[in-house]
Amino acid sequence: MMGCVTLLPRGFRPLVMALAAVLLVGWFSPEISDPDFWWHLKTGQYIWERHSLPVPDPFAFTTALAHPAYAGEERTRDFNLTHEWLAQALFYLIYRAAGFGGMVLVRAAMLTAFCALAACWPGAGAAAFTEDWRPRSPPPEWLRDSPWTGRT
Repeated sequence: MMGCVTLLPRGFRPLVMALAAVLLVGWFSPEISDPDFWWHLKTGQYIWERHSLPVPDPFAFTTALAHPAYAGEERTRDFNLTHEWLAQALFYLIYRAAGFGGMVLVRAAMLTAFCALAACWPGAGAAAFTEDWRPRSPPPEWLRDSPWTGRT
């Protein structure tokens, strides 16, 4: 079975992989521009220090003590506050240990590792195709009988 860089001479493989990793880390490490990032950090700090989820939201003055505007809003608020708790706690711990630069580097490293895993996954990339550019392995069962394959 061909690996992800078997088309290169052996001496170039580590160089190409290192260069790809450096380029991906650089590409994935712009500053974090999500406007909710600081809210996620503060919520992670709240979770870490109090060992509980923040319900109602202590950082939102517009919704923390407001009455529901529609049926089911309380359930939506609860879901929005509690479904990201583990990531928020991890964000806070990374930020506490390494600062904002550490957050950027961890995010870049995780995205780079994901790309490496996807590129080296058996059957991924150019090595998965034959000369006529058809996949070597059959498509998944859910895709076999679909409009894209011409069979229904």
